[in-house]
Amino acid sequence: MKKLNWYYKGIIFAVFVLISNSAIDLVAGDFTFDNMEKRVLLSLISGLIFGLFMKYKDQRQSKKSEM
Repeated sequence: MKKLNWYYKGIIFAVFVLISNSAIDLVAGDFTFDNMEKRVLLSLISGLIFGLFMKYKDQRQSKKSEM
């Protein structure tokens, strides 16, 4: 199976976070489209940070397994 690039992992994580946060707000009755741009931007930024973290973690694990 082909490994996903770090940015794909990050974007998948960002979509998951955005959907889960929106669902929680929808259930609580606080959902509005007024701040959706901020939500999307913050989700993408956090997702890409997560993807970078996973990239470095995977690289570190592969270096340890080679030793």
